[in-house]
Amino acid sequence: MATGNASRFPIIPAGIGTITPGSYADLLLVLGDPLDDIGTLFSPTVVIKDGQVVVDKR
Repeated sequence: MATGNASRFPIIPAGIGTITPGSYADLLLVLGDPLDDIGTLFSPTVVIKDGQVVVDKR
């Protein structure tokens, strides 16, 4: 449910699930591909919550 396709689901409010101006911005940026190694999600490089950077390990 964390993709642009999920944002088209009728019960999901507009602005959720896409990275566009005016959308809600909760992002988790990781080094590597979580599809190859789910463990990358446990050590994010950048976390953005409500449009504000709350973790920045760059």
